[in-house]
Amino acid sequence: MTLLRPSRGQFISQIAATSIVLAASPVLAETAPSAVNIAHLPGIGYMPFIVMKMQNRLAKRWPQTAFSWQEVSPTVTTDGIITGRLQIAATGTTAFLIGVEKGVPWKMLCSANTSDLPCVVIDPKIRSIADLKPTDKIAVPSLTSSQTLVLRKGLQNAGLDPHSLDTAFVALEPPDAVQALLSRQITAHMSAPPFYQTEVQKGARIILHSKDVFGVEATMAVAVANTGFAQQYPQFVADFMKEYADAADFVRAHPDDAAKIYVADTEGKADLSETTEILRSSGGYLFRMTPRGVLQIGALMKQMGQLQNVPASMASMEFAGKAVAGSD
Repeated sequence: MTLLRPSRGQFISQIAATSIVLAASPVLAETAPSAVNIAHLPGIGYMPFIVMKMQNRLAKRWPQTAFSWQEVSPTVTTDGIITGRLQIAATGTTAFLIGVEKGVPWKMLCSANTSDLPCVVIDPKIRSIADLKPTDKIAVPSLTSSQTLVLRKGLQNAGLDPHSLDTAFVALEPPDAVQALLSRQITAHMSAPPFYQTEVQKGARIILHSKDVFGVEATMAVAVANTGFAQQYPQFVADFMKEYADAADFVRAHPDDAAKIYVADTEGKADLSETTEILRSSGGYLFRMTPRGVLQIGALMKQMGQLQNVPASMASMEFAGKAVAGSD
């Protein structure tokens, strides 16, 4: 694997050359938030967040506001929103729906990605999910992640008990899960881009695709805002959404440049050619902002015993004041 490790100076030059320049006057509102903490999960599925952080245009619009951008785990996202340590974040669709039912103070801003979440194995004897056993170890980002629902639905589609592998789930951060799979410390990884591409490149195989399980490209993660923060600072949230839409458009229109931004953000740990190919081939649908299949996912979660009630409507979960519905 070829690693790209640009210096800080080279990275700044890349951003200057590739950013879409938007002339915008700083916001002088007296009620500008003093600080905003924004978090996303690991992986290429959160490219708009990474582009926004690197291009830094939102900070120029809100010079009174101190910005913090973090890459975190799903549990940290939920806890951060509850405690108020996070104001805006990305989280898995299943975690979001569970949070809605439990009263987590968040509202959906848009779809964060429509990633394929495949089941990846390295043992050649495992040909399908029917070959997986309760005593195996299957890595997922968290025990309430969208990946767990994908596998349960896959088992159900195959005529098997959807909960037969619940005891096999182990929570691992995606980069750690990649290494654990390749070293055969785990049996399978319910993965996501770019991690499954790396695994396949190193000899692993995909035995289940989430897009095949659901029959459609569904929203697997959503962008959310703390409800109280969004209500207090609607203009900030509107500006965030505008910048997010521009960042998503940038990734779709300039996948090669976006790949350089991602590799730089990982400090050269990601492979440039692999990242470029992923964004060229999937950027058109991966970063759609309009949520797809969220209520259907909720209905499936209720069927699987993960939810007591499905939200009545999308509107009941969305931030009513958001300025950008999506740029698909």
